[in-house]
Amino acid sequence: KRGEKNKKIISKSKPSRTLAVLGSGGHTTEMLRLLTSMNETHYSPLYYIVASSDTTSINRLENRYHSGNDKELHLPHYEHIYRIPRSREVGQSYVTSIFTTLFSILSSANIVLFKSKPDLLIINGPGTCLPIVFWTYVGRNLGLFQGKIIFCESFCRVNTFSLTGKILIKFDLVDLFLVHWQELVEKYSDDYEKNSDKGFKRNMNLMLIDSFVQHDEKES
Repeated sequence: KRGEKNKKIISKSKPSRTLAVLGSGGHTTEMLRLLTSMNETHYSPLYYIVASSDTTSINRLENRYHSGNDKELHLPHYEHIYRIPRSREVGQSYVTSIFTTLFSILSSANIVLFKSKPDLLIINGPGTCLPIVFWTYVGRNLGLFQGKIIFCESFCRVNTFSLTGKILIKFDLVDLFLVHWQELVEKYSDDYEKNSDKGFKRNMNLMLIDSFVQHDEKES
């Protein structure tokens, strides 16, 4: 039964409109590597979201597509790159960050609900992705689009979940949670057992990323 549910999440009869969030730095690198395993026939059109001030991720993304040298890391064709304002810049005061956060949330709503309308959202943190997750969840429940959500935990997370990961687990916001290490699979199971009497939800599927890649290859 779990296998059938996983298959439904990452495969469908017609192409899925896919939205991927680039989180900057190592998060961007890991996301681009993850996307190389995707079958372009199944996941299109592909849209990216990146913080408007994250010029490094934007340049890295465009270089990947225009260099043509790295066949091993072939990325699927993308339709558009959306830029959103950061909720808070480094060193910004907390008072002014209230307004920039609201502006970022509104910008995210426009991109998710009216422009990209994703059947599938792929994220790997950091907190920049949370407004995108929120609006995808809203759009799905309003019946605007399918809005399945996949979160891939950072490779450096071996024994503990990231803050973003903890929030997504706490509020049961994702359909598939990918991890790189068996230790996190065991930790998730242990946390569920300890908190089963406190309303801890387990509607989300958590699995090793190798399983995701192998499943995707079989489907393709």
